[in-house]
Amino acid sequence: MTPAADDLLALVSTGRERGGHLLTAGEAAVVRAIVGLSTDAFDLFTNLTGRVERPHPEVSVPAVALAELRERELVDGLVPAGDVARALTVPELKVACRALGLPTTGRKEDLVASLAPRRGWWTGRWFRVRHRPLLLRLERWALLEAWPDRKGALLERLGLVRWPTYPLTTGTASFPDRRSLLRWEAATGAVEPEAALEAWAAGHGAAPGRLSLVRVLADRVRAGAEAAERSGDGRRAAELYARWPGRRAVVAFRAARVREAAGDVPGAMQVLRAGLADATPTEALALVRAGRRLARTLGSSFPPAPPLSPVPLRSLPLAPAEHDGVRPRWGASARVVEDAVVDALAARGRRAWHGEAGPWRTVVSLLLAELYFLPVPGALPVPRLPGPLDLGTPAFAERRAEALVGLRARIRDEGASGIVAAAAEQWAGVRLAGVDRTVPVDVLVALAEGVPATAWDGLVELRARGRSFGGLPDLVVLPGPAVDLADAHPKRLGPGLLAVELKGPSDTLRDHQADWLHTLRSLGVTAELWEIVARSPRDRIDTAGSGHGDPGPR
Repeated sequence: MTPAADDLLALVSTGRERGGHLLTAGEAAVVRAIVGLSTDAFDLFTNLTGRVERPHPEVSVPAVALAELRERELVDGLVPAGDVARALTVPELKVACRALGLPTTGRKEDLVASLAPRRGWWTGRWFRVRHRPLLLRLERWALLEAWPDRKGALLERLGLVRWPTYPLTTGTASFPDRRSLLRWEAATGAVEPEAALEAWAAGHGAAPGRLSLVRVLADRVRAGAEAAERSGDGRRAAELYARWPGRRAVVAFRAARVREAAGDVPGAMQVLRAGLADATPTEALALVRAGRRLARTLGSSFPPAPPLSPVPLRSLPLAPAEHDGVRPRWGASARVVEDAVVDALAARGRRAWHGEAGPWRTVVSLLLAELYFLPVPGALPVPRLPGPLDLGTPAFAERRAEALVGLRARIRDEGASGIVAAAAEQWAGVRLAGVDRTVPVDVLVALAEGVPATAWDGLVELRARGRSFGGLPDLVVLPGPAVDLADAHPKRLGPGLLAVELKGPSDTLRDHQADWLHTLRSLGVTAELWEIVARSPRDRIDTAGSGHGDPGPR
């Protein structure tokens, strides 16, 4: 049996163990037929079900194995002419059309439409695989994924990925009864907003682990509202935003904009105020900004946003380079601004890393790694997980409260660098949630050492409770000698670690970036905003072969 067939057999067997009580007698018989196949027949079945659903010519597969699949009623030969036509290539379709005297020009869809109503134009016998929905159901139960993917095992066999090993934790059931299962399966196809709202309201999307459709259904409602907004149907958009079942703050800004466009400014203000009730700090910034603008129109007031720490500003001149791309380029090598600043700092003896959230998230993930694989019920129900199912949610911290308290105390007492160095060695080459393998270990250790232990304590707590790290500063300037940055203002760069958000001449600071700068500074991390200033046109660098190098600081 091929390795892929071994994987499929394990999925089918695990799925039957987890949800066999929900199968009908007929479905259970089909599962027995699948697991009872001979090696050759199971290899063929694995190959066929791993492909895109389409009919196959019998001459393309081993006859004996196909005969066994047909005997066990896992394939059939009832293939409509249109399905056969769609399975052919364009040259094959043209040959068939020519033989019948039909036009041979046009798109593939046109050729298929010409052949589909006719009979007997193809040669040989065709077949198709049966019971794909049942197989999908078993794979969903085995992997606890709404849309399962077999690639994890393949990547592991090829040596491209090494997954963590851990004891599986029980406590994650599938569905309480078959009726719940069928309602959930129907909800997976609830694409239109009304169907998604109905399924969400009835609780049909509820399921364990990654089977849950609660967020998927809510996002489909929001997608419908945004589509209505783009098409100019403000009334429909406002209705869907009002009925959106998630946190109000997520859609409050757009919902208010739709009402304002319709002339309902007081209604827009009401939407913004309601959104503040469950808004994150980043969301609150946008809501308050819009609310204060509308309040001026009405001659009223709006609650202020939480105050943010003032961020030191440094201006840094760079020579712009000629380029044909979308993003501006800088310096002799025509680099994007982040890499150009890294080069400029290296020329002055300071090492910096352009990774945005990557280095910070990796350090925090290595610190939290000892909590990932604790035996929390239902958190690790299947193999090949890079972390527990509840990672990224408040439940992660709540269900590991005692271990989290101990880890944070250890970080405060010992510092983070030693823990990070040991964890990086322990998990080297292993797929671990949140870890960016492109960041060198020495950069991670320097970052862990250069940031106060109390700051890592706070960042670990934020991540354990589900905060996203998107929006962290562009650069980490690692500790090193104090240097002067010629023409910069201020020009003196101290010896400590520095988090830097870069903004070019036409760029502005976004809310989530401002929020993270505030968070870092409140935790004791030195963070700055650097404004890149283009040097005068006479200093522009021609990268098309002028031969002139970077003039450097003046």
